[in-house]
Amino acid sequence: MSRFFTLALVLYAVQAVPLSKRIELDDQACIDSIPPQADPGTVDAVYRALVDRGANMIVMQATFETCLQESRCNNLPCGDQDSVGAFQQRPSMGWCPEDPQLCQDPYYAAGKFLDGAIPAAAENPGFTPDQIAQTVQKAELGNLYAQRFDWANQLIAEAQARAGGGSTPTSPQTSPSGGDGTTSDQTGGCTSVIAAPGDSCWAIATAQGIDVGTFLSKNPSIDAACSNLQAGVAYCV
Repeated sequence: MSRFFTLALVLYAVQAVPLSKRIELDDQACIDSIPPQADPGTVDAVYRALVDRGANMIVMQATFETCLQESRCNNLPCGDQDSVGAFQQRPSMGWCPEDPQLCQDPYYAAGKFLDGAIPAAAENPGFTPDQIAQTVQKAELGNLYAQRFDWANQLIAEAQARAGGGSTPTSPQTSPSGGDGTTSDQTGGCTSVIAAPGDSCWAIATAQGIDVGTFLSKNPSIDAACSNLQAGVAYCV
């Protein structure tokens, strides 16, 4: 059998598979190629974008829930139809209008996600991280983001540690005023730390060798989502 004839048969076989089926096969191959763990380089790029944009903890959680659900926080070259990158953004749907290749720049892609997430959080103060994620992504199965909550917090703490962020242990003291004008008195008689910009409850607790539940119980003024942690304020550990 000639090489030309063999090639012709292969091409015929490929063309004989319906386009929708070929797309399904390509999608499955992409899914199968996703590493089981998050890529530290991608995670760090996303975290830098969050810090540079001044994102609060709820938005950070929403961003990493999305990144994990879409790609396990890996900068994928493939996806559903023309979806690519850590956030599986589709240029054909208006993402990365400046240059479609920018969707594969994790820092840029995170920034485009934040263009929607930050206003969504500000306009809907009661939203959970997964609700913010769904507002931006408009996924068919938007309830899946919530299952990434714990993993998202873990990645935030790890990225923060790699970036050199963290809290500075201090002697017991009265904290300065928080952003709402109130003064915390929760550090009296306890060892405390001053929250640094970009800090999270999870990062502080991990650095001090306690679990998040213990940290929150010692600091009842902080809500369960840690969305009102204030940089420059002293907290009990």
